[in-house]
Amino acid sequence: MDDVDRLLAELEDDEGPRGKVAQKPAAVNKTKISAPPPSRAPRVQDDDLEDIDDILKSIDSKDPVPARQMGSFSSLSAPPLSTSRPASGLASARGDSSMPRAPSSSGLSKQKCTHIFLGGPECPEGCCVLSSDRKRCTNLRCTKCDFKVQCLDEQAWTKSVDYLFLRNNFPDVEKLKKNLVKKKGHAAYSCQCSWRTAKDLESISLMSDIKWVCGGH
Repeated sequence: MDDVDRLLAELEDDEGPRGKVAQKPAAVNKTKISAPPPSRAPRVQDDDLEDIDDILKSIDSKDPVPARQMGSFSSLSAPPLSTSRPASGLASARGDSSMPRAPSSSGLSKQKCTHIFLGGPECPEGCCVLSSDRKRCTNLRCTKCDFKVQCLDEQAWTKSVDYLFLRNNFPDVEKLKKNLVKKKGHAAYSCQCSWRTAKDLESISLMSDIKWVCGGH
């Protein structure tokens, strides 16, 4: 402390001539400052515990949720998924395109004659599969001109008919009548490139100049 007082006195002597009075600094407190004690959690009093027990008892004593109200909550939940497979008839009733379907009768291919015959109106008609079942074919098509063969019953071709005549007039019947004559029991066959008159059943296989095939029955 003496050293401090001495230093202060020297400072007063130095500043004396300037007319300023130096203030004496406060004494330095050398007392050690102790840290504040750590905070502790407040102690729960017995009264507080009793209040908590009363609150819990009041909650437990409340009425439960009514059964009908619980039912309304359960109805909001999604129904369980069914693991059973649907019946096969159900998919077909709904028109499920993923299910295989039997081919329709309209999509079946037509039956064709294996033996083709020409004949007059008195000959039996239909599909001829066996050579012994002789019938005249009524659905012929030419593979050369790609026209359907026309059959005119009770008619016959004259000797004047030729390829150019058929080329210009087929299939107009009114124009074809120029080279047709009425003949009972006969049939006049023609396309745009070939012609034939038949009375009894004749096989096309014996006619090298005619390229007619069955179009199906």
